[in-house]
Amino acid sequence: MQQPYQGLGIIDIGQVGTSQIKLSWQGAPDKNYRIDGTIDFSNWQPVVDSILGGTNGIVSRTLDVSAGPKAAFLRVAAVP
Repeated sequence: MQQPYQGLGIIDIGQVGTSQIKLSWQGAPDKNYRIDGTIDFSNWQPVVDSILGGTNGIVSRTLDVSAGPKAAFLRVAAVP
């Protein structure tokens, strides 16, 4: 059975330089997270796997988007 949706509390999405973006969200130290990406909302692919939870309640990742498509959608998920 699929777990009900729980929002992670995205804190910030911003551009870092010309080819990087930074994602920040609320996270727990006892959880791992994954960032998935898609261009069509149908075929989600892992972008970053096994992100450890933050110690101060905030998790951040900087992603190099220089080789990616001009437009993409990202989602962050807690993984067991």
